[in-house]
Amino acid sequence: MEVPVHLIALGCGGGQKEARLLHFLALARGQQIHFTPSDVSVPLVLTARQAALETPDVIQGEAVVCDLAADEDPAPVFSRPCVDSRTRLITFFGMIPNFEPSLILPRLAALAGREDWLLLSANLIPSHDDAAMHRILPGYDNPLTRDWLTTFLFDLGFTPEDGDLRFAIAQSDAGHRRIVAHFYLSKGRALTVEGESFAFKAGERIRLFFSCRYTPDQIRALLAAERLQVRQQWIAASGEEGVFLCQKE
Repeated sequence: MEVPVHLIALGCGGGQKEARLLHFLALARGQQIHFTPSDVSVPLVLTARQAALETPDVIQGEAVVCDLAADEDPAPVFSRPCVDSRTRLITFFGMIPNFEPSLILPRLAALAGREDWLLLSANLIPSHDDAAMHRILPGYDNPLTRDWLTTFLFDLGFTPEDGDLRFAIAQSDAGHRRIVAHFYLSKGRALTVEGESFAFKAGERIRLFFSCRYTPDQIRALLAAERLQVRQQWIAASGEEGVFLCQKE
């Protein structure tokens, strides 16, 4: 008999990807799958939990609300074993691009034990050059994304006349390419948010967004530095997306 599986979904969002994975796991293994959704948002965790309930043979574990970017170490929350479960599959879909690798990868490595499997996705570039980055830039710099990013500022009290949003291709200190979006202030603005006052000067900029892009070799090297070895990978034909199945050394 195959060993039971406990799927832990980090940054699960609405849980659509995890629900599909649960469905395939249940079919392939012919057994019940334990499931723990986790996200920073309570509504999203509950949505992911509901999506999983629609899959037969899924046993719901406790839902976990935590912020992987916060200072506290989330590892103890997930270290409690699930009843009758021996193999843990930890998923991290769609989140790698929006974290600094020096922050998130050590935390993922701390969460994964030697018997666990880590399945994560990453936004990629086929080659490490400006041409590859310029090809993907319109996927970020477009009216819908601009509206999404500036809505946050305008809800706080900024106005369209305060400045302009600019996208750019940047390089981190470690040499990885990323798309960044800054709001450049053309005039000063004073705001009060939850009783705290903030003063911004003309010429300052506010970073609203970044998305890291790696070559497959770069993401494998970053994972290896945390003793996470890629056992299998699936790269899209475009070379712009990849899924990596890892295990700790």
